[in-house]
Amino acid sequence: VEDGKLTITRRGSGDMKVTVTARDNKGIIYDGKAHGENGYTTANLVEGHSVKSVVIDGSRIDAGLYEDELVPHDAIIVDAQGNDVTRNYLLTYVAGDLEILKRGIPDDPKNPDDPKRVKVIANDSKAEYDGQAHGENGYTSVNLAEGQSVKSALVSGSKTDAGLYEDALVPHDATIVDAQGNDVSANYELTYVAGDLEITPIMDEIVVTITGHKGYFIYDGTRKTLMGYEVEVSDPSYALDNIVFTGWARVHGIEPGVYMMGLKEDQFHDKGNYANVKFIVIDGVMTIVRGKHYVAWLHDTSTMINSAEKSDTLTAISSYLERTKIQTVFHSGNVVADPTSQEQWDAFNDTMKHLYDNERRTFIVNGAAQDVVENSLFLDQPFRKDYLESDMFEEGKGVVDRFEMGGVKMIMVTLGDDAMTEEGLKWARDKFNAESDRVGILMVNTYLTEDKKIAESAEEIEKQIVSVCGNVRLVLSSNAEYNSHESFKYGERTVWALNADIEAATAEGYITLLEFDADTRSLYVTTYSPVKNDFVYDDDKLEYEQFTLYNAF
Repeated sequence: VEDGKLTITRRGSGDMKVTVTARDNKGIIYDGKAHGENGYTTANLVEGHSVKSVVIDGSRIDAGLYEDELVPHDAIIVDAQGNDVTRNYLLTYVAGDLEILKRGIPDDPKNPDDPKRVKVIANDSKAEYDGQAHGENGYTSVNLAEGQSVKSALVSGSKTDAGLYEDALVPHDATIVDAQGNDVSANYELTYVAGDLEITPIMDEIVVTITGHKGYFIYDGTRKTLMGYEVEVSDPSYALDNIVFTGWARVHGIEPGVYMMGLKEDQFHDKGNYANVKFIVIDGVMTIVRGKHYVAWLHDTSTMINSAEKSDTLTAISSYLERTKIQTVFHSGNVVADPTSQEQWDAFNDTMKHLYDNERRTFIVNGAAQDVVENSLFLDQPFRKDYLESDMFEEGKGVVDRFEMGGVKMIMVTLGDDAMTEEGLKWARDKFNAESDRVGILMVNTYLTEDKKIAESAEEIEKQIVSVCGNVRLVLSSNAEYNSHESFKYGERTVWALNADIEAATAEGYITLLEFDADTRSLYVTTYSPVKNDFVYDDDKLEYEQFTLYNAF
């Protein structure tokens, strides 16, 4: 008799595996705590059997994907009655994955307000302009794990000028720590929210005075340039770099003349750091002058023009003036013998018209009291187009003229014989005193005597005008029979007096040339007659006398 053998193999030892599988634990959001077991599943147990218990090892805190991290073991299998039947099984344990997501990943990346975002928010900052840079004002955080905090964060962005700068303060490079101070930043996907920066302007009134440069240049045929301006502010704390200029502070010129730079108030403004800035602009000006200014002093021409015929003497003088570098002509005395004669005026006009029409020359006429006919050059001069009534005394008995001599501003007051009254002298005195910044020239019919003394007829002129008007530097007179010049001292001021022989000038065709030298401020006086010799071809043969008045103006 042979006994039979019964073998019952463990369930799971063959091709059919009995498995205990740890479930994956994925999608956990980092919260600074440990995460691990997520249960298990079984496969191929006997019907009615179940897993009473199982141990699953493995847990993690930091964000990451941990494959096969959850390891099951030591499972206990029981039947329906609760009896331990584990010995009947050969169990296969299958590990599960563990995934902890970074905190702060939004469900909707396009939504900046997604509630899952972890934000580091720069605080808005507000300051008053003080010329210093302003920026970081701290930060706050939202949705960090419990017990964790931002240890540090950088905030970039600073501004100096006044204005509202939205999103200018940009946080970055934040460090997150747990309660023990450990760096846990790698567990976060941070959303950085920029803050606004506002720098408010200063409200105090600031007055800025812009003064364009002024320059005088001597004409030499080359192009001259003047540029720039000076700035003066009412408050020394106002920085000049606050000024914004949108114009062109430069002017060019070649020919003699006055050239304005063109500075205007609407070309200047504050960049915004001061809310109440007032600009006062004084334009720059470039003046190109001839180094020497030539004046022809033309005396009484009444005996030269005493008929309808043109005078050879005056024609010679006129032609000489036309071909020389004379820039200004003073005419003192009567113009024609009969001021009511249109024919005589026509003769004068025909002789002098080419000089009057030349824009490079200026005529200043001090005629004796005459009633003149219409269409005479005496009344129709370019310099009289905008003549002010206040610049004439009793309809022409006295006249004020303003001009420049070699860049020096001058004022000339002329008084005829019938203006030598108390009112006329006071009128002339007031004119000089009202424009004391100009060098004064007084033109009268009488002042010097032949022995270089002040004439009795001129004592009131000297007393009421010359001695008391501090800017008078030159007195021109035209008494007959002699030429004379002399200087008179009034404190530090020197006044030069010139007298021309009006009879000789009329008879022989003499003129007086005044040469103003801007460099030495001297006056060269030459008296000569173009008609004595060949006035067209040979200036060397001119008869003349010449002298120099140093520091005359």
